[in-house]
Amino acid sequence: MNEYATLLLTEYARNLTASSKQALVQLASLANETEDTGPRVVSLARGALKYLDDESCDVRVTVLKVLSAPNLLTRLVLSTQDPDFPIDCLVRIFIARFDSFEAVADNAEKLWYDSSFHLKPEMAEPLIDKCVSGVAFVRESAANATSAFVQEIVISMPVLLNKLDDVYTDLAQIRPAVYDEVGRVVMESRDEWARRSGVGLVLGRLAEHVRVGDAMRFIKLVAPHGLADRSAECRNGMRNAAVEVIRKHGKDIMPELLPFLENLSDATPNGGEHDNLRQGLVVLLGTLAQYLD
Repeated sequence: MNEYATLLLTEYARNLTASSKQALVQLASLANETEDTGPRVVSLARGALKYLDDESCDVRVTVLKVLSAPNLLTRLVLSTQDPDFPIDCLVRIFIARFDSFEAVADNAEKLWYDSSFHLKPEMAEPLIDKCVSGVAFVRESAANATSAFVQEIVISMPVLLNKLDDVYTDLAQIRPAVYDEVGRVVMESRDEWARRSGVGLVLGRLAEHVRVGDAMRFIKLVAPHGLADRSAECRNGMRNAAVEVIRKHGKDIMPELLPFLENLSDATPNGGEHDNLRQGLVVLLGTLAQYLD
């Protein structure tokens, strides 16, 4: 079953043929009729969910329709013995609800409510993982989904910020070149700036929902390293997010924030390589200045 499903998904994603689409729907319907929640059916569903990251809007819509077999996902999420599938499924369907393509978002919305799904706190970290996807539209959808998530699961903000800190620290590292067994370069060293830009994107979405108790944690995620990022897109996104938080909470966190930023400014070495950090700190201090007597 799994091999056949994989072949059909691959064929449909490549050629968008009506016959492969019909076969996919029929296969999901047959699997659903068995009411099996074992590894084979979970693998089928998981394989289909991966195609929600496909660049083709038609593929994404079809995947959602395939997964809309009555009670299929509800049964799997509630009864599967696979410990990872329920949260993975919830995260992927929830993100699809914020797809920029209306037909995808509408189908995902319908599937979510037809399946009686609800947000869970455990979705926080996996949502951030999708915010730094290698696929641009997924980063955008995931950022919007994370913003909606934190409005309902308010206590998740510290978890989201800690995860973002970990992810940013990892993605800020230059990936070394990869060599084969005889020393030939298989992959050049690379800077994961595109994935890292997702951090600034989601921080921008979260900024308006940050409470005063999380404001300093948010700023410290951006300063100093985010302000000095090698990529203009990354550092501008993170700086702008920090500016929004300062505008919102600067007055309340002034006693802690002002000395923090001043100390960073004083400790920044001279030299052109530190210009981005200095300029970013000037912007944050300038934003905070509106609250100075």
